[in-house]
Amino acid sequence: MNNTITPTNIYIVDTSALITLKDTYPQDIFPSMWNNLTSLIREDRLKAPIQVYNEIKRKDDELTKFVANKNIHNKLFVNNTTNEYDSYVINILKLWPNLIDHNKPIDNPNDECADPYVIALAVYYYYNPTLTLVRLTPVVITEDKKNRRRKLSILTVCKNYNQKYNTKIDVTDTIGLFRKENWKF
Repeated sequence: MNNTITPTNIYIVDTSALITLKDTYPQDIFPSMWNNLTSLIREDRLKAPIQVYNEIKRKDDELTKFVANKNIHNKLFVNNTTNEYDSYVINILKLWPNLIDHNKPIDNPNDECADPYVIALAVYYYYNPTLTLVRLTPVVITEDKKNRRRKLSILTVCKNYNQKYNTKIDVTDTIGLFRKENWKF
């Protein structure tokens, strides 16, 4: 009997990736892509911090309706309030404060930038592989790959985090997700 654990990717999705999927692959034209995405969510292999939902719900569109669906919402969004997870968020912001644009006004407390929470959730899954029966390799899905004048990209911070802590958190975009899952449309 073989007791080895097969590595499987768990995807931590950023708001930018979900918006790109909505804009580039509308549900009425690419239903199979959205069915595949829903399958990943049901398998607990696609996750996002609740802050991603808070960013998405600022607009009333098909993406907002998709993620507001109770079956999707309850499986996709993680409202992690453990001390360990919070310490990852704090550490990430301490080391890379420009991950957040501090000049951007926050109108309400639920409007926090999701980026540090996305990275912290990937770190959390990296250090807690026993959260599921299968060892999961965290992969951040984002379109936030270029540094801007006042803000570091998720890609840059993940690369720097990997170097500093010798971790293996992968980062890719939506097309990379399709390739990793062998999706063809």
